[in-house]
Amino acid sequence: ALSSRGIEQVQQACSAMIANNVNPSVVKFSLAANAMDTADIISAEVQVGRNRLVPEYTYMDQRGIGKWDMLPLQSTQDAIWAMDANEAGKFGLGGIPPPNDDGTPNETISNQITRLRQLISLLETNCSGDTILLIFPDGTGPAVFTALIGGIPMNRVHELNFRPGEIRFDVNMDNALRLLPDSPPEAYVQTLKRGQVQLDYLRKNPDKILTVSEQNDRKAMMEAEQKKVDLANAKKEEEREQLALAEARRQTEKASRDARNKQERSKEILRQAEIKQRKELAANARKEESPSAVSTFVDMLALGLVGYMASYKVSEKEDSAETPTQVDLCSSHIAETAEKRARSSISNSEIEPFSSDKAEISKQEALPTVAKAQVGKRGEHEVFPELKKMEDLSASYPVEVPEMLENTSQNDELYLTTDKNSFSSESNADLNLLNEEDRIELA
Repeated sequence: ALSSRGIEQVQQACSAMIANNVNPSVVKFSLAANAMDTADIISAEVQVGRNRLVPEYTYMDQRGIGKWDMLPLQSTQDAIWAMDANEAGKFGLGGIPPPNDDGTPNETISNQITRLRQLISLLETNCSGDTILLIFPDGTGPAVFTALIGGIPMNRVHELNFRPGEIRFDVNMDNALRLLPDSPPEAYVQTLKRGQVQLDYLRKNPDKILTVSEQNDRKAMMEAEQKKVDLANAKKEEEREQLALAEARRQTEKASRDARNKQERSKEILRQAEIKQRKELAANARKEESPSAVSTFVDMLALGLVGYMASYKVSEKEDSAETPTQVDLCSSHIAETAEKRARSSISNSEIEPFSSDKAEISKQEALPTVAKAQVGKRGEHEVFPELKKMEDLSASYPVEVPEMLENTSQNDELYLTTDKNSFSSESNADLNLLNEEDRIELA
């Protein structure tokens, strides 16, 4: 497509045609984009009908330069001019660009001459007597066409190159020869020198030659690679952030767990300290209560013995005034009570020695007591049977206060330890009950 500068140049050419009273009857243009745009502008400016705009599909195409195609114009144009000037020869058979593997043709000037001859033959056949305007896509095509008309050697064809937007009228042999100077201009010579340097570089570094499409492909490839690298870096950064978040989460959980464990340990320490304090208080309370409990028990035992002795003495004095019948009744009841105690067995295994001795004593002394009680002389026997039992038990099982246990059960039972066996407070209560019943009966 044309640029704004190109459109301006085409409009100036139209003004020149109008000024020279040129009204083309046929406009033949290439299918290149810039040529099509030029034809449209000329049709509008010069008032050429659309039916007189004839496209050319092949014969007006520009020269194919093979591997150099699609390279920037400033990097190849001067090199091609230098190659044609030095290698093309009079008929343009030499000076061929390097081939390409994408199907782009690499042509000499002679190949382009062949197409232009076909174009001239077509115009002579179809447009005889018409004023024809040819619109080429480049400056070399019309220069070769002019050289063909004027018979100019092809190695000097570039001296006739058209500038962008340039228009030439009445192209014939005479005008073509007038356009060619006797010697090349100095600017053209300098262009050839620069072109030779570029040509040498292009030929010595074929691997470094990249077309526009290849450059675009390489650029796209580099961008894709950079995008992959950026994505990989972003992924790594995301993974690092996730790892950092996971580590922070683990540290938070660990700190929370440590704080919870520390709190639990503190609670456990406080609980153990409280339990220890309670144990110490209980131990101190037991130590304070134990002497009073032992002394109370000893006092009660002594009081029981003293009361029993006092009851015995009172009973002995009163028995002297009783009748033999009362003594017999009282002695018989005591004997029956002794037999009941002898036949009863105490379930606790710890006081089996005590129980057997008690039963044995009761059996042995029951009959003599009855016999002596029937006589009616209470004073003849020295010791009452129940008192003798208490004395024997005291002698057989002496109570040692220091050996008492410190602990007591929940129902406040006291357990005394002796040198041979042990007996419970329940058994002692039975004995006290027996003694108390006997005292009541004696009284």
